[in-house]
Order: sequence, then C-alpha cells, then structure tokens
Amino acid sequence: MRLCTLVVTTQPAIVDTSTIVVNTNASAIADRQNMTVKSRLLIVDDHEEFRDSARILLEGEGFEVIGAASTGEDAVGQTIRLAPDLVLLDIHLPGMDGFATADQLAALANPPAVVLISSRERGSFGARIGHAPVRGFLAKHELSGESLTSLLA
Repeated sequence: MRLCTLVVTTQPAIVDTSTIVVNTNASAIADRQNMTVKSRLLIVDDHEEFRDSARILLEGEGFEVIGAASTGEDAVGQTIRLAPDLVLLDIHLPGMDGFATADQLAALANPPAVVLISSRERGSFGARIGHAPVRGFLAKHELSGESLTSLLA
C-alpha cells in the first residue's frame, strides 16, 4: 500500500498528484482562523490516497468533510443521503465520469455546488468545463481551502 505524502512548507512547491502541500504562511493561518462558515464537503476521487490527503488538508482549513466516494454513481447516492454543500469531483472516474456526474448532481432537488478537479490542467478539457453545471475547476496541485473558497464566493 502506497501512502500519500503530506508536505508542510512556507514556500510554493510543484508536486505530483499524490502529494498535497499545506502552506503555513501567516496569511493562510489568519484566513483559516477568521473562517466562520464551514462547508459540508463530499470528496469524489478514485484514488484513496488523494481522498485521504484532501480530507486532511481541507479539514485543517475549516471544511467539514462528511463523506468520500470513488465513483460517480456512489457520489450521486452519497449526495442524496448526506446533502453536502459542496462536492469536490474528479473528472476521471471509472464508469460515469465527472462531467456526467455533475449533470446528475445538478438535476437533484437540492443540488450542491460542484468543483471539478483533475491531475490535468484546465486546457486539457477544452470547453467542456465551461459548459458543465459546476462552480469551477481546480488542478489537483492547486487544491486548498482558499482556492475552494474563492470559487464559491
């Protein structure tokens, strides 16, 4: 079993998709301390090590991670059951991909906000992201509480 690396640093870093960098600079800490509203979050990714690392990172930045899923079908079921405010949704999933999953989530009676993620850059998906019923897109190496909060604002 391969464990994911969690790196704590005060400098920007380029990392692979199984590494999440936590920036501990003073402004990031101040932003986290001033956060008053916690978003209830569902993480959807087919890589367990990424789900675990994203949970650690985002819980440390004030998000309440209420669940995780590894497929689009499971994401829809858990969204109905758990009613998250936000779904962090990988584009490349086995079976139903992130775009089809986002379409199904948008059709729910109380749809959550959806942010697509991928290890690829936004340009790899052409206009599909712009046409998807989502709040935005983040490359996995850009994931942080601050980046999610800015997409939701």
